[in-house]
Amino acid sequence: MAYSKSTRLLLLTMLPFGPALADTFETESTDIRVAEVTGGLQNPWGFVFLTEGDVLLTERPGRLRLWDGEELHTVEGVPPVEATGQGGMLDVALHPDFADNRLVYLTHSAAYDGGVGTVVTRGRLDAEARILEEVETIYRMPAPGGGGQHFGSRMAFDAEGYLFVSVGDRGNRHAAQDLGRAEGTLLRLHDNGSIPADNPFTDDPDALDEIWSYGHRNAQGLFYDFETGILWQHEHGPRGGDTLNAITRGANYGWPVATYGDEYGSGVEIGDLPHEREDIENPFAYWVPTSIAPSGLTLYRGHALPHWRGQIFLGTLAQQHIRRLVFDDAGVVHEEEILRGEFGRIRDIRTGPDDLLYFVTDQNPGGLYRIEPAEVSWWFGLPATGGWRASGEADAGGDIGWLYDGYWPWVALARLGGEPWLWVAEAQSTPEAITAYRAADADGNGSWIHLRTEEGWYFDYSEENWYPLPGS
Repeated sequence: MAYSKSTRLLLLTMLPFGPALADTFETESTDIRVAEVTGGLQNPWGFVFLTEGDVLLTERPGRLRLWDGEELHTVEGVPPVEATGQGGMLDVALHPDFADNRLVYLTHSAAYDGGVGTVVTRGRLDAEARILEEVETIYRMPAPGGGGQHFGSRMAFDAEGYLFVSVGDRGNRHAAQDLGRAEGTLLRLHDNGSIPADNPFTDDPDALDEIWSYGHRNAQGLFYDFETGILWQHEHGPRGGDTLNAITRGANYGWPVATYGDEYGSGVEIGDLPHEREDIENPFAYWVPTSIAPSGLTLYRGHALPHWRGQIFLGTLAQQHIRRLVFDDAGVVHEEEILRGEFGRIRDIRTGPDDLLYFVTDQNPGGLYRIEPAEVSWWFGLPATGGWRASGEADAGGDIGWLYDGYWPWVALARLGGEPWLWVAEAQSTPEAITAYRAADADGNGSWIHLRTEEGWYFDYSEENWYPLPGS
């Protein structure tokens, strides 16, 4: 089969890239494949994408690692960490204006004031030099406790740039009901660690001004949904009683005066049931009688896995799977366990800039993995620069990346022969016969065309005529 020079160039730019794919796994709605992006991690805890190829990952013993798409590097300049028990280097997040200011946020356990507590540190990343500079602690919980339990800790920025941080109860369960303490709370801070004046308890002289909600046990999942404005959080219960919460300003989530969980060993009930008390915010979902031990949380808003759009995904530690939650306004209506027992303890899960799902495993060695559909079109893997967006937002004169128009999720914006831009849209297209949309000018105006690359012609439906392909 012979192709013109321009057609061969198009095919080469659309070849798949990245790590080799593993076996196919069945799910209820679609088959998936899982690729190991990188292994060799020591108890990875959190991760965040810098670009489509670069990823920052934390390792609980106290390291920050940079995956540059080919190699794993250690980032220098990280703060000292007290890696005791469940503590260590925990979550990582980027400032909303990271592209301009390069600010990276870390939560970790640190020794101070005679105890060990959860702190938030930020620094400016020099990715080329692989160093964190201008490092400063912007928040540390007051009156740190002893022991190595329940540090939290996840972070999320909302649409207004406020930083939310979860803090575990540190094993001091009754402190979670004391507004004068940070244990068992969700905090709301400015990006520099200062406290917003409109936080819910700033007028209470006995309360910490940084508290946004309280009565939490040990939250290890936090996700702000920019589409709805909902801040989602999940946390560990004791024996059973793990919960998923849609966070409400100033609300009390019950621990330990109201919970669906029981005491370890004895099975004795702890306090009341949340729905029995009007002063307690009932969880959006909960798990009994066995804990799933959730860690990591994302609400999938991408298009690369269309069957899962608008659904919640969380990692589980004890039950070693990814849990998929289908929900409506009333609550969770369906759940599915994915990859149970295949990869071990799932510590964190996030949506990547390519709209695929990524997760890290808690082991030593652990790894970063990518979930993608088993059935992909031949142009899957086209390097993108802007992520998914509507085709109407594309700049036909200087743009390239993934697009979505609703009629088929596998849509690539590509150049053919240096001339037109193509929005490939047909599920059954092949390199020999592509049905696509061509943007003919910088305003995105164009027409539907049908390419016959083997013959070097395309059919323009608006003009009902055949034309030679550019460069043929």
